[in-house]
Amino acid sequence: MRFVYGAAALLVALTIAAFVWVRARRGAEADYKEVQGKYNDLLARRGLGSAKIPIQPRERVARWEADAAGVSVPRAERCESCHLGAAGGPKLEGDDVPRLYKPHSGGWLDTHPAGRFGCTSCHRGRADELGGKAHAADTWQRSSADGAFEWDVAERAPSETMLRVGTARKSPAAVPGALPVPYEDLGPFAASIPEIEASCATCHPAASALREPKTGKELAPTLARGQRLYQELRCGSCHDGPLGVEPPSFSLDDVGLKARPEWLLSFVRDPKKTHPKTTMPNAWPPPIDPATGQRIAEGPERAAWEAKMKSESSAIVAFLLARTFRELPSASPDRSPPPESKVARYANVPGATAGEGAALEKRLGCDACHGAGGAERSGAPSLDDASERMSEDWMAWFLEDPSRASGPTGMPSLRLTRREAASVAKYLASRGAPPTADDVANGRTERRHRDVALPAPDGLADVATARARAERVRCSVDDAEMTRAECGERLFLAYGCRQCHSLSGIAPRADFGPSLAEFARKESRDVDWGPALEGKNKRSHDAYRTLKLEAPRVFAYGKRPMRMPSYDLSADEIAALSVVLESFGRGRAAMAFDLSTREGAREAARGEALMTSRRCVACHAPGGDARLGPSLAGEGKRVQPAWIVAFLRDPQANGVRPAFHPEWTWGELTPPDRQTARCPTYALSVEEASAIARALAVRDGASYPFVDTRSRRLAPDEKLEAVTALNKACLDCHFVGDLPRDRGKSGAPLGPPLGGLAERLRPEWTLAFLSDPKGVIPGAPCPKWEGDKERARGRDLLFSLPRQARLPKKGEEARSPLP
Repeated sequence: MRFVYGAAALLVALTIAAFVWVRARRGAEADYKEVQGKYNDLLARRGLGSAKIPIQPRERVARWEADAAGVSVPRAERCESCHLGAAGGPKLEGDDVPRLYKPHSGGWLDTHPAGRFGCTSCHRGRADELGGKAHAADTWQRSSADGAFEWDVAERAPSETMLRVGTARKSPAAVPGALPVPYEDLGPFAASIPEIEASCATCHPAASALREPKTGKELAPTLARGQRLYQELRCGSCHDGPLGVEPPSFSLDDVGLKARPEWLLSFVRDPKKTHPKTTMPNAWPPPIDPATGQRIAEGPERAAWEAKMKSESSAIVAFLLARTFRELPSASPDRSPPPESKVARYANVPGATAGEGAALEKRLGCDACHGAGGAERSGAPSLDDASERMSEDWMAWFLEDPSRASGPTGMPSLRLTRREAASVAKYLASRGAPPTADDVANGRTERRHRDVALPAPDGLADVATARARAERVRCSVDDAEMTRAECGERLFLAYGCRQCHSLSGIAPRADFGPSLAEFARKESRDVDWGPALEGKNKRSHDAYRTLKLEAPRVFAYGKRPMRMPSYDLSADEIAALSVVLESFGRGRAAMAFDLSTREGAREAARGEALMTSRRCVACHAPGGDARLGPSLAGEGKRVQPAWIVAFLRDPQANGVRPAFHPEWTWGELTPPDRQTARCPTYALSVEEASAIARALAVRDGASYPFVDTRSRRLAPDEKLEAVTALNKACLDCHFVGDLPRDRGKSGAPLGPPLGGLAERLRPEWTLAFLSDPKGVIPGAPCPKWEGDKERARGRDLLFSLPRQARLPKKGEEARSPLP
């Protein structure tokens, strides 16, 4: 009897399940049938009834995803059952046409045809079947362990809905005294992040290489910006991840010779307040109430935080100064830093003046890196307060040869003479610092010069002398008694300072922070939230990521360690880094589509990172100040890799543009009004310069590393015609052989030499340029060569001319020897 009842119950359960499945299936079919019916009605209203589509599910197989072995696995998707504008039907436009029926925006389908890539390769999600409407608010996507994308239905915050098609962000305005993104806006803010760009990293390892060929415009700007920011902030120094590790920042071995103690103490306590563009984080961010998101302004918790911040920061500065002046055993006596006697009076050079330094500073384009513009986190400090931070003598010593500083430095060599370096140092020292808000409030508006005493921060007496640095204190790291400098060394390691800064004799930790390689697979239930967002019902994966970036210490409680510092990120910076984190661990594309597996992909990614860290875009930004350097858009297609490597390693010896080398014309007597910016020397290795050359070639889809520059041997009559055309079209600006100095001094146009072109340019680019100069380089003053044969002959002639070739004068070609 029990068996009969059990069988009956099972039969009823199966019947109900089948009924529910059939209703759900019919409901899903009704969705696409309704959508396709409305599309046909729209076609009929526009007189396109003949294009009426059959009502049926539109399923295609997208062979894009890969299984655990890297083998392509077919995935069926039905996106085009509803998205009819991208399904090959009539392309409808107009305000009355729903977005669902409009063509796909941009030219993405030209390079990513849906028939080959499908839709979910970019838009994420499992491709085989969707439950209910595709964009239901309770549907979200995750990546399974084998790399396949799956769909789940659960009670999730709206910020975790699956497809995010918006590329325009709405960054909430910062609330005074609160976080950049208020608690109330965490969900909507996270939902506005254009995560589709995160999908690009599945196949393209360096988003900055995704550019529009002619303009150089980035095609995944948020992801590219996030990847640059990830590198600039050196996130990989603490966390293992796909983007690798940047080299250490400025060495701190001799920071006491460079920075004044009062400035150093103020900077360590609040880096961004002292240097707004710094990449250094705040190790002691002000406490935040996890219930409200507001910074705690007063009370016992605020007082305890302030006392800890002052004592620990003083200990770290005491440690750095004690290292500089050899007061600690860890400061090896074998090192040979610049002794104070060598730096002293280094700016005391006959003929060096602040006026000459002002002209040099402007000509060298120092503001490209150190000014208000440039990268948001460039790391290059403002020069406004240089006199507060550094002595005139130290600046002169450093500017003459930055490589003399202990350890790596981002400052390149500007090839300055000692007099030039001293002049720039005198100018920077004479400028002083701009008035502070307190100065203005007290009626003082002039700049503060180096002879004006700086405000002494609390605790300066604890670091200013060797005796104070050797004073015994109770250290918060081990709760043990030791000297203040020794405590600072332990704090220096505990807070991860060594992860980013080099310091001789002390190695960074390999496991300082958790791996980020699989971050996108982390779910909200796997996170230890502590008191964060308590009772706010916003504990989602997106909210965790956003809050972790803007206020990491809000997750700390009790004695639970929380070492991640605060970078004082803006809302836009949080959004960019969020896209990068969402690209980590999303699975890899099938081998046929994964560009990171192709030859040279890792080298190109390294080259992109080097161009970021060396701030190449500061001078070579598309549409930027032409006096600082040409745009790099199309450079990989124009110039040969071997020449790029040679130029990067020695810009002075391999320059080709007379406009940037007035010394070729004037020698040491170059007039001030003719002086221009000069490309600095970064002391790159052959491998590093080759990586940059590879990155430029990959950007433009050009061959690497070999370029066939062989030219056709011209017959005598062909050569005569080509030389005559060259004299007529090009030599009013360009030259062959010796530099025409008189033309340069007269101010007439003077372009790069045409001799030795086969060592520098690519032949296919040269032919395209002769065909349409303004189309290849907007604004180019060069005339167009008419006729395919004439252009081919001109190209072949140019690629046969040696550096010191001799051409006949204009009009004398027929009776002069030809090259």
